[in-house]
Amino acid sequence: MMDENTCILVVDDHPIVSHGVSVLLTAAMPAVKTEQAHNGAEALKKAQTHTFQVFVLDVELPDMSGVKLMEALREKQPDAAFIYHTMHDEMWVVKQLMESGADGIVLKSDNVRELISAVEAVLEGDCYFSHQFESFCRSCEQEMPSDRELGILKGLAKGRSSKDIAEELFISENTVEFHRKRLFRRLGAANMAELLMKAVERGLLLV
Repeated sequence: MMDENTCILVVDDHPIVSHGVSVLLTAAMPAVKTEQAHNGAEALKKAQTHTFQVFVLDVELPDMSGVKLMEALREKQPDAAFIYHTMHDEMWVVKQLMESGADGIVLKSDNVRELISAVEAVLEGDCYFSHQFESFCRSCEQEMPSDRELGILKGLAKGRSSKDIAEELFISENTVEFHRKRLFRRLGAANMAELLMKAVERGLLLV
């Protein structure tokens, strides 16, 4: 619920962006107060002395990821809502953000009204994902490896042969080879080491 005690911390390593977002939010919601931080350490320090109802976080910060920052801030202020405000729309980033448990996600290329709507929604206890972000999510779902491909990928990560993977998944070796080649194309990998590295980077495999 929005009132005169509502305070939002905008975290972005580009001062012109954090300032612009703060001006935008206070202009649309005069009762709201905003503060700014330009890295994770600064945000955590402010969270020790101030209570914030909403955190608006960039995903890529100089000292830590926005996802790691949200986890740390949520431990300090579990009742706060978290909105990612990001320029990233890559498949693996979209997947990571959706699984992070954020209350809202808005792209920096969205209409400015989307961010205002996101803040209003999370203050009411709802979630908000911008129309453009939801569109990217639908596209990513189509591009994500299938469950069978993920099973084969996990087998490859364990160093198992196509024959062993085929026996474990009750499929033919030819089917394993077909999906293995498809995984290489999907992830743009030239060899096995690169395939596994890219799979880890995109959150398809746990380290």
